[in-house]
Amino acid sequence: MNPLNDTYYLAITYRVPKEELKAYFRYVRSTIMPFYDSLNDLTASCTIYQHRKTAEQHGKFTVWNMLHLLQLRGKPQAEECLARLDNLERFPAAEMIRKEILFSTPDSNYPEPAPKFRRRWLKPLQIVEYVDVASHALNEFRDIMIAGNGPAMRFILEERQWCQSFTALETAEILCHNERYPGWNQLHIIALYLEAPLRYKRDFGEGLRRSSGVSFAENFARLKKIRHMLYKSVSRRLTR
Repeated sequence: MNPLNDTYYLAITYRVPKEELKAYFRYVRSTIMPFYDSLNDLTASCTIYQHRKTAEQHGKFTVWNMLHLLQLRGKPQAEECLARLDNLERFPAAEMIRKEILFSTPDSNYPEPAPKFRRRWLKPLQIVEYVDVASHALNEFRDIMIAGNGPAMRFILEERQWCQSFTALETAEILCHNERYPGWNQLHIIALYLEAPLRYKRDFGEGLRRSSGVSFAENFARLKKIRHMLYKSVSRRLTR
């Protein structure tokens, strides 16, 4: 399988109060989803994630719980997409955290299953990670993804198949950010099945060995020094 390279995305994150979620879901299905369908000349896909459980958090802050991710057909389409979004009826209780344009991390972005993926009855868990890499180490982090982590995930997607997809994106432009919340510069979304925690270390280590010759321990020892997991959540994709 080939990575989806040279691809731009538009992401908008929100915090919706718990008591407003039912009304928000009605709004999403009645207003947002039909609107996103109308953007098919500008976008290749539009996906909405609800963050349901915090798996990891670096620092003390109120977590957000909604991510709208739009895969653009090209960077020139971003301006028109944003203009149409400005005319969309808003949900009053939804607090916008950030609006940004992201770019696919080279040789690391696999948003679709492998060609021979065996589909299951149960839907995978959607793990959404907001990662903050030190500014001086952004190039090093990208190199680690290209040489090691991206190919290791491809090995898991093709050969082990407890992971359905892996979306790896890096912030290209921050359009607006609520200063009450911390920032990040990488967004990863991993669709995992229940056996993933039992197999992850062994299989990812094997993928690293094949791709870069680096061990699991060496890989994550270096990552620990240059990035932290700002917010990691167990999420679900909203559907009609």
